[in-house]
Amino acid sequence: MSHCDILGFKIEVGDKDSLLEKSFDLVGNGGIICTPNPLILSEAVENASLRRALLSADLCIPDGIGLLPYLRKKQRNAEVLPGVELGQALAGRVESIGLVGGREGIALRAFSHLKSKNPSLSPAFLLSGYETPLSVLLSALSRTKPALCLVCLGSPRQELLMQSLRLYSPKTVFLGLGGSLDVYAGAVRRAPHPFRVMHLEWLYRMLCEPHRLRALPRLLSFPILCAKHRQKNYNLTKKASASV
Repeated sequence: MSHCDILGFKIEVGDKDSLLEKSFDLVGNGGIICTPNPLILSEAVENASLRRALLSADLCIPDGIGLLPYLRKKQRNAEVLPGVELGQALAGRVESIGLVGGREGIALRAFSHLKSKNPSLSPAFLLSGYETPLSVLLSALSRTKPALCLVCLGSPRQELLMQSLRLYSPKTVFLGLGGSLDVYAGAVRRAPHPFRVMHLEWLYRMLCEPHRLRALPRLLSFPILCAKHRQKNYNLTKKASASV
């Protein structure tokens, strides 16, 4: 598998199967998997803490159709892998899981869904993302050390938190998945199949949750941001060559 530089971040390139295999390789060894999309990468350009978190992650698995044109310049058959699918696939490869995110009761409902796909799965902890103190999360993590921990708190909070969590359980795979627990729990419906086939899940979410429309200008400006980044790198390279 190769990588693609997008805005200075190393994004994994490949089809869905190869992206999954790369993620599976971390099971038993531990690591951090981030799932950046154009909005997360755009924010990371301005947010130094988020930038450091993405750069230090073991894997950045692309989640968001807006990344596909850049990935396919590197590899024709490149694909993006929705975080909902990645989380469920990883949960099928482990025996213990910790969930943190959503309102009270969401983690329990999400676990029930994941366990229906993997009957041997056991809960290390199932914690609300709104009401759980950090001390409680750290205590549960240190005590149980699950093979997989889904951190579903939204970006950049989840990416920053995972950097701290890995210190308490180095063999755990930490995966940041935004609102995926709500999807697993059935509280939020995933886009219908026709939307997914046409790579329009982002549009479906905006139609269902109009507050997401506020992110549309940033989403539309992503290609411009990438073009400016490439031009900046080109100018730096040209300047360095001229000085040799």
